[in-house]
This record gives sequence, C-alpha cells and structure tokens, in this order.
Amino acid sequence: MRFCSDDLHAEELGSVVDKSSFLSYLIDQCKKSKNINIVDEADAYIDNVTSPIKLSQSQSKLTITGDYLIVTDGANSQFAKNLNMERHSFDYDQTSYMFNTNYQHLSKGAFQIFSRKGIFAILPFNDNSVSIVASIYNEFIDDFAFESENANFDMLEMELAPYLRGIDKPKLIYKYPLNTSRLVAWSKQNVIFLGNSSQLIHPFGAQGFNFAADCIQVISDKSEDLLLDGEFNPEILNIINKKRNALLKRIDFTSSALMRNSFSANVCSSVFSRTINLSSTLRRSFLKKIVGMN
Repeated sequence: MRFCSDDLHAEELGSVVDKSSFLSYLIDQCKKSKNINIVDEADAYIDNVTSPIKLSQSQSKLTITGDYLIVTDGANSQFAKNLNMERHSFDYDQTSYMFNTNYQHLSKGAFQIFSRKGIFAILPFNDNSVSIVASIYNEFIDDFAFESENANFDMLEMELAPYLRGIDKPKLIYKYPLNTSRLVAWSKQNVIFLGNSSQLIHPFGAQGFNFAADCIQVISDKSEDLLLDGEFNPEILNIINKKRNALLKRIDFTSSALMRNSFSANVCSSVFSRTINLSSTLRRSFLKKIVGMN
C-alpha cells in the first residue's frame, strides 16, 4: 500500500528539518530568555511529585524549583522508572534505518509505503537529496545488508519505486530496533510525560512530535488555569488525555491493519489494501486518520 502527500489534496503537509540544527536553534532561542535555565549533559532527579518540585543534579549543587514538571526524556524514561510508572512494551519485529541520499529521479511529494518487507517513507530534504526511513522486518535485514560494504540499495529502490530512482551516495544517519514502550498513565500528580516517554510509537506520520507540540500548546493556552489547589487541573489533563487516547487508537488501528507479518495477517492486509485503493475518498480518509488530520 502506497500513499503520497498529494492524496490529501493539501497545499502543504508539513516540513522536514535537520534535527541537530533545529535543536541548536531552540537552545539559542532559550539562551536569550532570562526566564529559562538550560542544564546540559547532566543527570537530574526529583524527590517528590507534589508542588514545589525540586529538580536536583548529581554533578552539582544546583537545584531548580517549580510548581510542576513536564518530562520528555525518551522511551526508556529514567523519571518514569524512578516513579514506578507502569508501561506496556511493543515489539514490532523491525529495525528502523534512516538515510540521507542524493538521487537521479524523484517524484514530487512525500511518500509512505507499506510492503511485505517493511514500512518506508520518502521525505524531500532539499533540491538534491532526500531522507529515506526504512523500517525493515527483521527477517529481511540480511537481504538489505545496510550496514555492510555490499548493501543492497537496488532492493531498496525496488521498494521505493516508482517514486525514487538512482540512489547515490547514501549516508546512514541512524538505526534502532523498534522495541517500544508506552506508559499506561502519563501523569502523576504534578509531573506529566509528553513525547516518547509517554507513548513511543511506530515512526509513521511523525505523530509523536506533533502530539507533544499540540499538548504544549494546550498548556500554554491554559497557563492561568493549569493548576488547581496546587495540582494539575483535572479538566486540562482530560483534554490532553483525550488527544493521547485518540492518537494511540489511530496508531494501533494502522498497526493492526497493515503491520502484522504473518500469512493470515498478510491476507487480511491485502484485502484491506485492495478495498482502500478502490476509492480515492477512502484513501484520503484513511491517510487523514493515519496522520491525525481528520
């Protein structure tokens, strides 16, 4: 099953940014504010989850105090472990690779491809290069052999056809196994978890980042009413919780429909794909569901 950004009939779907450059930009902007303290490359911990929360560092005597704490520290959240937050684990039996590469031919747009060998995305980077995300089922990793001198980029091109041809000078940016986790509860009194520590999800649709940004917007808009009697306002937590549940339902629905790698599951996925492809309206509706635009 293959999707193109043009399927949405939208003038602009989103942007692709260099992660390290974007982080440097954000840090530079934060340094300009007198109200923001930046603590880099330091282990931090908290002793309690009620206001006032004291964030301490093992490398120094500096302590930061606040009424609440927003944690976005990744899938293996040390804060979640220290607070005994229950979580569920998910093993997609895939390994995800990201490449930046030049090319000879590229169709206009961004593309998402679901195939028997994995899930692939083509993201335009600039006029001369693209980013390719290839989440390969582990049983096919040796066939692609991305980390060897004889990497099979011809096979990758077959998966990306007809949108991309002539992969040239590919550079592996990262790889990681798609063994993910999800917190059962995403808040504990005056501590909330956003981003990957709250709901690490399969990397299609960039929804983890979008969800965190959306929640920060809610917190910003409701800043005056954020706390009630010294704790997070239940009404605001409920707004974010509804957004989170809707996101997880979308991800789980797509995972069950297109990502189960067994004979019976492949038959079901094939029938589902054929049904979706019968109508452009169905395709657009399903794609909007994946990326959270409905």
